[in-house]
Amino acid sequence: MYPDHVVNHRTTGAPAALNPSACCRSGSAATGMSVTENLPCPEHLLWTSSLVPRPSSLPAGRVRQGGFSLPLAIFIIVVMALIGTAMVSLTQSGQRSVASEVQSIRTFYAAETGAQTAVAQVVPLGGGNPGCTAVSNSMNFSPAELSGCTATLDCETLTLAGDTYYRITSDAECSFADNDTRRQVEVMVRLP
Repeated sequence: MYPDHVVNHRTTGAPAALNPSACCRSGSAATGMSVTENLPCPEHLLWTSSLVPRPSSLPAGRVRQGGFSLPLAIFIIVVMALIGTAMVSLTQSGQRSVASEVQSIRTFYAAETGAQTAVAQVVPLGGGNPGCTAVSNSMNFSPAELSGCTATLDCETLTLAGDTYYRITSDAECSFADNDTRRQVEVMVRLP
C-alpha cells in the first residue's frame, strides 16, 4: 500500500490483541483491501520523517516543495540594486570632483594671467617705470576658456635696503553652474 521509497515507516508496538500481519494479508477483512504483500496496516505505521508528508495530505501526483528559489532571487535582486545604486553614487561623486578640479585650474590660470598682466603694466617691455599707478583694479577675461572668471588686482610699493619692490596680488574668482572657486597669486617684482 505505501512503498518503502516513498514513506519511512516502522511498525508500532501494537497491543498483543492486534496482529498487524493479520490485517494486511491478502483478502484481509480488517482493511477491506486485497494486498499481496505482507505490509503493516496503516493503523500500525509510525511516520518518522517530517520531510515526507503523509500521502493523504497532498493531492494526487503533487509533491510539496520548499520554495528556496523565490527568496534567493529576491535577495540577489536587492543586492544587485544596492550595488547599482552605489556605482551611480560613486560615478556622480567622481564627476563632481573632476568638475571642481577643472574649475580650480581655470581659476588658478585666471589669477596667474591677472598677475602677469599687472607685472607687464608695472614694468613695461618698452622701458620706463610707471609703478603701481599703471595697474588696473580688475580684469574680465574674453577667452572662452576663462569665461565667467574675473581677477581683482592690487599693487603695493615696498622699499627694502634701498631697493624698490612691487608686491602684486591677483585675486581671481570663477563661477560655473553652482561651483564657485577662488584663487590668489602673489608676485614680488624688484627693479634692477
